[in-house]
Amino acid sequence: MTKEQILEKCWPVYKQLGDGAFAMNHYDLAKITDIHDSEMWKVFLMDSKVSDWIQEELALVQASELNKLLSNISKSNSVGRAQLINALTKLKDGVSQKDGPTFIYMYVPLDEQQEHAPNVVKLDQDPFLQV
Repeated sequence: MTKEQILEKCWPVYKQLGDGAFAMNHYDLAKITDIHDSEMWKVFLMDSKVSDWIQEELALVQASELNKLLSNISKSNSVGRAQLINALTKLKDGVSQKDGPTFIYMYVPLDEQQEHAPNVVKLDQDPFLQV
């Protein structure tokens, strides 16, 4: 089957499952649907159009849930509710998703054996420092 045929076959089945499908992996989908081929579901879920659509849908669901929590905030002073609001707000604002590369480096003094090892390159300047 081609990728397009897989998308045509899986798309209506996936949409019928509703928002519960967002929490399912390809094995779960193969178990609960008439399409029992987990590899087909994997191809479907990994398609960029599908994954973008799922992310958009999840963002809408999360925003809706946050709004529901906020609309009832005066009726509850639960710590759990406050933590949930905080977590959903971070997801909505994209705080938990970092963009770009992250580099972590540090200086560790070499011991005597490392100092004279043939495969060690000792730098006297920070290679990432831009002047």
